[in-house]
Amino acid sequence: PVREFLHGIAVAEDGGTIYIADRGGDRLVAVDTRSWTVREAPLAPEPYHLMVVRGTGKLYVASGDRDILWSVDAKTLAPLAEIPLGGIGHQGAQAPAS
Repeated sequence: PVREFLHGIAVAEDGGTIYIADRGGDRLVAVDTRSWTVREAPLAPEPYHLMVVRGTGKLYVASGDRDILWSVDAKTLAPLAEIPLGGIGHQGAQAPAS
């Protein structure tokens, strides 16, 4: 089950998956919207805001405790890279595709 301190929520481009940052549980959760199957992976400390990066198969997830942004594989939920930030990452946006 999803725990008590959820923060970020994002929906996959095709609408088939909802991604949830479980800040209190130090994990990333993916819920299949057709079967309601739940997948999860540890991600610490404190996954916070997240966004689906269109056309890449990746998520960007900010930590609510450290000045970092993770690049995460949307299928496996495995971290691909840790990007240092100059402060806590808060929200995210993408420009429209040209």
